[in-house]
Amino acid sequence: MPTVYLVRHGQTDALAAGDPGITDLGKRQAETAAAELGRRGLRRPILMSGALRRQMDTARVISLSTGIPLSTPAEPGFNEFDHHAILLAHSESDALEQADNRMVQAALDRALAAWISSQGDEWESFVAGAAKALDDALGRADGGQDLVIVTSGGVIAALCMRALAATPHSFVALNRMAVNASITVLVAGSRGVNLLSYNDHAHLRGGAAELLTYR
Repeated sequence: MPTVYLVRHGQTDALAAGDPGITDLGKRQAETAAAELGRRGLRRPILMSGALRRQMDTARVISLSTGIPLSTPAEPGFNEFDHHAILLAHSESDALEQADNRMVQAALDRALAAWISSQGDEWESFVAGAAKALDDALGRADGGQDLVIVTSGGVIAALCMRALAATPHSFVALNRMAVNASITVLVAGSRGVNLLSYNDHAHLRGGAAELLTYR
């Protein structure tokens, strides 16, 4: 059965407008994640990425470090939600001026909860898009291949929520915990997609603890 390794992108300027790439620290995080993936003995892996710069930058580092070719084109279904638009839409725009990460995260949590509870279809479209992208990716792999997908914390949270059949509001807590360059593992089998491990970042601890960031 295919094993899916969901890798969160390396550090970026999380509150920057537009589509920022990864920082120098983010590149080091990506290299550390690549080394961890190499240690796991992947089976004829397929490496894929969302279409955002921070995702593609991270995927390119992993490709160079491991020798796994990066599949093209990128898959927009693995793109992150627009946190700027969500903060603005739910009266949390002041968070964009905050230097305190805890205040920013609290504001984002409130905005995400309001987004999920709103009557619009953006939330449902986001989750459905991520699920379809994963299903399409699984369709490209045979039972003896593994998938490495470089994406973002919200996509990973949405896919784990789906795998656990959890309530939508669990998404907020899952997203809050996401570590840059962490690895989440899903296993696809006859009964669907199951969560094996979430947000594993042991490779970013110990001697690499200075690489641990959340956004």
